[in-house]
Amino acid sequence: PQKSFNDVWNYYLVLQQLAQYEKALTLLPTLTQLNPNDSRVKKVNEAGEYYKELLAATPKFELKNLKMNSNHQEFSTAILGDKVVYATSRNRIKLSKRVWVGNHKGYLNLYVSNIPDDKDFKKGKPFTNKVNKKYHDGPVTFNEAGTFMVLTKNNYKGKSSDGTRNLQLFSSELVNGEWTTPVAFPYNNAEYSVGQASLTPDGKFMFFVSDMPGGVGGTDLYVIERRIDGTWGELVNLKELNTEGNEMFPIYHPDGILFFSSNGYPGLGGLDVFVTSVSGDNYSVFGSVENIGTPINGTADDFALTLDKSQKFGYLTSNRVDGQGDDDIYLVNVLQPKKFKKLIKGVTKNPENVIVPNADVFLTLKGKPVAKTISDDQGRFEFVVNQETLFDLKGQKPKYYDGFNTANTDVPEEIVYADLVLAQEIDFALKLIVKDKTTDKEIPQTTIRMKDNVTFIEDEVNTGEVGNYFTKLPDKKLNENISYYLTVSNPDYVTNTQNYYQKLIRPGVYEHIIYLEPLTQELVLGEDIGKRFNINPIYFDLDKSDIRPDAAIELDKIVQIMNAYPDIVIELGSHTDCRAPFDYNIALSDRRAKASAEYIRQRINNPKRIYGKGYGETQLVNDCECEGDYTAICTEEQHQMNRRTEFKVVAIGNNKIKVTGGTPKKERTGNVNIPKGKSFNEKGVVYRVQILNSAVLFELKPENFNGFDGAAYYFRNNRYQYTIGQSTNKEEMEKLQQELKKFYPEAFIVKFIDGVRQQ
Repeated sequence: PQKSFNDVWNYYLVLQQLAQYEKALTLLPTLTQLNPNDSRVKKVNEAGEYYKELLAATPKFELKNLKMNSNHQEFSTAILGDKVVYATSRNRIKLSKRVWVGNHKGYLNLYVSNIPDDKDFKKGKPFTNKVNKKYHDGPVTFNEAGTFMVLTKNNYKGKSSDGTRNLQLFSSELVNGEWTTPVAFPYNNAEYSVGQASLTPDGKFMFFVSDMPGGVGGTDLYVIERRIDGTWGELVNLKELNTEGNEMFPIYHPDGILFFSSNGYPGLGGLDVFVTSVSGDNYSVFGSVENIGTPINGTADDFALTLDKSQKFGYLTSNRVDGQGDDDIYLVNVLQPKKFKKLIKGVTKNPENVIVPNADVFLTLKGKPVAKTISDDQGRFEFVVNQETLFDLKGQKPKYYDGFNTANTDVPEEIVYADLVLAQEIDFALKLIVKDKTTDKEIPQTTIRMKDNVTFIEDEVNTGEVGNYFTKLPDKKLNENISYYLTVSNPDYVTNTQNYYQKLIRPGVYEHIIYLEPLTQELVLGEDIGKRFNINPIYFDLDKSDIRPDAAIELDKIVQIMNAYPDIVIELGSHTDCRAPFDYNIALSDRRAKASAEYIRQRINNPKRIYGKGYGETQLVNDCECEGDYTAICTEEQHQMNRRTEFKVVAIGNNKIKVTGGTPKKERTGNVNIPKGKSFNEKGVVYRVQILNSAVLFELKPENFNGFDGAAYYFRNNRYQYTIGQSTNKEEMEKLQQELKKFYPEAFIVKFIDGVRQQ
């Protein structure tokens, strides 16, 4: 029978729990086909062989099984000052013991124990007579002051329509040293469970878990506000975190961290512990989700990770096989704390680096507002944030254009600097920024020659100490174009020439970054300095070897490089594609190589340091070959790869290499190879319906041919001829022709004999 998505996914989870990760990943194509929109499948597809990284990572924690664990359940701790409160199914000494049929253990009760110096706490005593009643009581969460708690209990008053006694939340306050009678959470419902709460330190917000209708998956994470008057606000489903699986046991840490367990993210088996940052006034802005790795996570269920305020130690619950019984509590020694808090600092200024004081500064994450501040009289501003990948900053002030920047806080440094540049309102302006390609830092005192490609007016400017040039464009109007030919030079860098084109679609400052390659670099014997220094292609007129003005600009860059390296020797090699007679290609490439080398020779010291050699089509970089018994059908782009000029370093001082002229390793294009004189590699009489011809090579997918299968092509008259279908029966092709004419009115039948098209 046909396997359902759930069947395959459950098998995937079983393989994870058996640590058969490679075998589990072989199920991904099937899972993707059965349900490509399932977020769990998407996450695993994106993560790839994630388990290798998790298993190889340096552990950030140490685990120790507590001595107090038994063959019963001990799980889910809450650190309360110098004490710990936890849930256990050990029965207190009574004449009769009550057993839960779910696991044939005792019902859960809350116990409290002192935390000793070694953190390996002993079996404690019952927490309070206000809890530990007939059914399950626990786990529990407290505010930092220890005056308010929320605990999970069974529904004592009844069962759901299917006979289940679901979990519910109850709160209690500490008054005169005694806990008040627990009050039911207003969102409790006999038909579904609500539990596993975690309070923020001030007790104003609470994370919890529920399988209530309308969620994303099996059990979902929620957050809710507790108002000043003690009432509860509206439920918020954390859809950014929830999957179609189960998300459980949220534990909030005061460092702006949320731990939770899930089987819906890429994990090592069972429930794994994951971590994300939490920010925003309503605790609703989350960062990326990370698997916390080994040894916290393994192939069993690992959950309820709780760390002390300083992140030095904590406790984990797990049912791994090396435990004492059912769920066990493990002591966690933290080797490397998880820190999300960072400081973003910057100043608001204009493009000339003049301070713009008292500007509004907005901080957002993934489009959600996080915080707002106003820069001071010195333009300074700062934000304390959780560690994330990227925050967005925006500065605003009347009569200024908005300034934008980003702050990457996923770095080791505690302070991240990000300034905001606000330009005064003008119609249009251009800012040219010159940067070092290797360091991404702005280069001061760089000359920029600007030639207007429309008016041909030329201007020469300098970036000054700031490494950029700013100019207003007062005569420009909305939707006009600006176009410049830029020549950017600095004594320590290779000159960069480029065209810059921009349509002015909105008022404001248009920025353009120009990268320069440092002139002084460590060269390697055998390398092509044209690639190292990003020399543009050298173009020639058809069948000519004269040096064109645009080619001279690029060759002048080679002159600059060779004069900076007086001890290097260069072989200038010219290469063609295969689409001309072999001997012609050799002769033409040799003329072009020697002409280019001669141009450089006249402009460098010690002219003998360069020579030209034409290779024709003897050193193709791919398999687009025309010689021999077969011709490869290639795109123009693939042929262009073979038409190239190389500037190979053959000597540095006394170190030389032998130039062999050997064939380079060829890139396999995967294109069709057809025997000379044939259109298809086949025998006998075959009919096809030809639908169109094009200079472009299309991928032979049905969606490119109005849904028709059986597309093919052959090459004729320097164009790709596309056909649909093939048969030895001409009448069959005539029927297909009539159907194809609805989409291709010029479709006609072509006859082939032994792969050769008949006229």
